Amino acid sequence: MNIGLGNFLAKCLSFSFKKNLGVESQNEKQRIIGVAVVKNEADIIELFIKINCRFFSEIHILDHFSSDSTATIIKILQTRGYPIKYTLLENDGSGFNQADITTQYVRRVAHELECDYIMPIDADEFPCMRPTYKINKMLAEATRRDGFCLIPWVTYCPINKDPLNGPAPLYTNFKPRNYEPKQYYKVILTRDFAKSVKLTAGNHGVVTETKNKPKIIKAILQHVPVRSPAQITSKAIIGSAIQKMTINRKPGEAFHWHKMAEKILAKNLEISQAEALDIALNYAKTKNCLFSPKISVFPWHPRIGTPEDSIELIDLAQVNFEKNLEAFKGKLPTYNK
Repeated sequence: MNIGLGNFLAKCLSFSFKKNLGVESQNEKQRIIGVAVVKNEADIIELFIKINCRFFSEIHILDHFSSDSTATIIKILQTRGYPIKYTLLENDGSGFNQADITTQYVRRVAHELECDYIMPIDADEFPCMRPTYKINKMLAEATRRDGFCLIPWVTYCPINKDPLNGPAPLYTNFKPRNYEPKQYYKVILTRDFAKSVKLTAGNHGVVTETKNKPKIIKAILQHVPVRSPAQITSKAIIGSAIQKMTINRKPGEAFHWHKMAEKILAKNLEISQAEALDIALNYAKTKNCLFSPKISVFPWHPRIGTPEDSIELIDLAQVNFEKNLEAFKGKLPTYNK
């Protein structure tokens, strides 16, 4: 691991340890709009909205044909006053390219809505910044030159059995890896830059002619890709299939989806919680990585959200892999017309 980068991330984590993470003043939070493409995220979408609405002024959610209760949960939370915009994506029959879809929607938001920043985000991601920190000042300084900046990804892993049950499940039952095998980032865009942006796969960067290295902000993006055996089985098998059908897919792109799917298929779609934890620890790990990530034992690691962040719609949050897979198979003809 790069020691300098490790120290940088350690400082990012430590400065927010004793804070209610993600909570922003009304004045600060009016500046940033989140844009998320989601599919079958019923187990986490409620907490994604509750926690991230403290950071974003609005979250625009683009639903890629979820077959679980994702849409139902979103609409219930809309009626409760959460600032969410819901759109069911239309499939044009030419395949699915999330980067292109997100790019088009981000540009639309930038042209039509008043905001300072736009952040493409996934349903398993949570910006973690110190509440008293002047976020707008930090982002203004970081984006002044290039029109965008980067926030480091830190992957969190389930440490208990049945980790999404009980009070404050994300806060209580997930801890970060002790380091990232390969450090990934996500982008935050100024509104002006977003009007003509072209995002790369996974929202990890932008297509740009500048040779400058973009600024990295002193914050982290808490990433929770693996929650339970049923959830990661559904995500990996369907996600890998979608990636293989993605138009203009580059060689090696989304390698981790296929790697997870192969591991789960080798187990006949039956993995344990311990095996799900192993997948989380090795998520997006490249072949040339010489280290084996472990659960962080740092006493100052930041939790996700607050102790009050529970899942209220627990009956709707259950994962049914068989149902998701059958629904996905039913949609396959639309990809191949």
